[in-house]
Order: sequence, then C-alpha cells, then structure tokens
Amino acid sequence: MSSCSPSTWQSLLDSDQLSNDEVVEGLKTALDIGTDKAVNLVSLPDGYLKDKAIKIILPPEAEDAVNSLRKAPGGEQIYQIALSSIVEDLIVAINRSASDAAKEASPIFKNAIKSMSIQDGWLILKGDYKTAGDISATTYFKDKTYVQLSNLYVPKIDVSLDKNLIGNTSTNDIWNKFVSAYNKVARSPVNLLMDIKPVKDPDLSTYVTNRALDGLFFKVSVEEQKIRENPYGYASQIIEKVFGNN
Repeated sequence: MSSCSPSTWQSLLDSDQLSNDEVVEGLKTALDIGTDKAVNLVSLPDGYLKDKAIKIILPPEAEDAVNSLRKAPGGEQIYQIALSSIVEDLIVAINRSASDAAKEASPIFKNAIKSMSIQDGWLILKGDYKTAGDISATTYFKDKTYVQLSNLYVPKIDVSLDKNLIGNTSTNDIWNKFVSAYNKVARSPVNLLMDIKPVKDPDLSTYVTNRALDGLFFKVSVEEQKIRENPYGYASQIIEKVFGNN
C-alpha cells in the first residue's frame, strides 16, 4: 500500500468528518499494535543479539579492558587463547537477559496508551509532542513509562542474569569467569610488558537494564515511523476510518 503523504495527513488533521475521540482512538489502536510488535521483536530469544541496531555490547569497563589487552604486545594472542570464547558467551548471555526481561513491557505501554489524553493524542498525531516530530509517540512513552519500565526491568534483569541462558551457565557465571580469566592475565608476570589493569566489576544489572530500554524504545520509534509512513497497513476498522482516504 502507498505511504500517507503530508497532504493526506493534513487533510486528516483538518477533517471535520471525524470526532476527536475517533481520531485519538485510531491513534491509540495503531500505537497499541506498534508497541506490541516492538516488544515481541525484542522479546525473541535473540531479539537483541541479532539486531545490530540494538545489540548490547560489553559494559564499558569490560570493553576498555579487552581493548587494552588486545592492543598490548602479545595481547591479541592471549585474548584469543584465554578470553575470546568467554567474551562471545558473555555478549550472548547479556542480550538474552535483556530479551527475557522485555516480555512484560507490553502492559505498561498499554496503560500509557489508555491514559493518553485527547490533547496529547493530537500533539502526537501532528508530531508536536515536545516538538519530537515523527517520534512524538516514542517521546511520550519515554515520559510516561521509563521509570516504571526501569523499575520492572531491574528485578527481572537480576533474575535473568542468574538464569542458565547459555547451556547450564548464567550470565553472572560467565561474567565472573571473564573477570577471573582477565585478572589472572593482569596479575601474571607477562603483564610486566603489557601494563594492563585488573577489570573492575560494573553494576551489570543497571547496565543491561539501561541498554535494554534504549533498544526497546528504539524499536518503538521504528514502529512509530512505520505507522506514520503507511497507516493503511493495519487491519483495523478504526485505523482505516481515521487514516484512510475512502
């Protein structure tokens, strides 16, 4: 189906054939579908891992430590022998923890959509909510749900980090294995030539939570832009009524 042109959008906004309630209901229905799709995508076992745009990498403390090691004389060989497989498993586990926690985000988005006022609905529809343009709805969701989602994610992430998501091994187990292996190199005599420092433990739960929410809201913004580009692509009578040009 064709995209909705700016002139078509303006005719929708100026239309006197639709009530405020109808327009906002159509918007809410579209956003309900869009947020469900975003949550479903990131909730897949490798929803984060296999999406380059939202894939979670090592915490900065670990990333800096690995880079320092690999740049040091002889460090690349040591990395390949002692750490590379652990790092690969750790990245997989971190991303699966994020996907595991994302499963319960939908109800929070639905509550935000249900409580959306007519005024906010029109601002979002026009792209005027905090002048955020084609991510006005995403900005609205961040305002209304970020704290609640963060509070939901932290305990879920804590539990998920202890789940055996890589065979019979948890993310925390892999992290501890990484720290142990890295610090063993850092404290060994060979480090006299490389001068790398022992890695410090990050707050892994907070790190994964923040990156997981960043990824989730990015996917919500992608779905919002799809809705704006082609509102006809949704099998819903109210959306067709609000956004269609029949």
